Amino acid sequence: RKVVTRGTPNLGSYSPVMPLRGLNDNIHLLARLDSTGIGPKALVETLVNRFPGLLQMMPSPDARRDEHWFDAGFWPKKDSLIPDAAILAAAGKAQADLPPPDDRFTQIVGLGRRTVHDVRIDKGQLFYNHNDDGDGTVPRTLAEMDGADRRFYIEGTHGQLCNLRAAIDACDAVLNGRVPDLAEDPAQVRSLTASLRTEPEKAMRSAARSGLPRTADPDDPAFSEQALLEGFLSA
Repeated sequence: RKVVTRGTPNLGSYSPVMPLRGLNDNIHLLARLDSTGIGPKALVETLVNRFPGLLQMMPSPDARRDEHWFDAGFWPKKDSLIPDAAILAAAGKAQADLPPPDDRFTQIVGLGRRTVHDVRIDKGQLFYNHNDDGDGTVPRTLAEMDGADRRFYIEGTHGQLCNLRAAIDACDAVLNGRVPDLAEDPAQVRSLTASLRTEPEKAMRSAARSGLPRTADPDDPAFSEQALLEGFLSA
């Protein structure tokens, strides 16, 4: 039996961190759709940061030695967007208990899209470092995991890796005992940007709100439930 993974965040991703920090557009859209008038911050505090599956996908401390997302003490102290310590610890244990891949596994890793690579905390604020060494959701170094039989690379966006013809053909090749026509060295995919671009969390939070209607008037077409729902489904 063989297993082919495409874009799998084997060692985590910063995609779960974004909604937990109120940086995801969908969090703001959902808050607007809620009839009780709950705000994005309260939505995260009361609901989002309690999803075990979301928390379990945060970056592994084994892969990011300076980041400890499963320890409540690591999170910025200047706000209340900190998940419960017990829930964090349980999520970290669940991630650590996952079995590693073996020689039945083949990995297909996406590259060439602007991806959060790592973070740092300076004076109580999170700063996110980006480069294109990932698929827009999962950085390459968090997708790669020792133990797999072979690893291949393809240029593409995380959510589209399952639909790319080259990725589909690669899966067919592996499952039928052939070698996929994909690069085995990430440098062969494209010239990756080595330098990181740093963005402060405050600026990213403002950007998450920028595409939303500013009005609070329910009669304004931009604030209608249908308009917001369409925006949410297309995000």
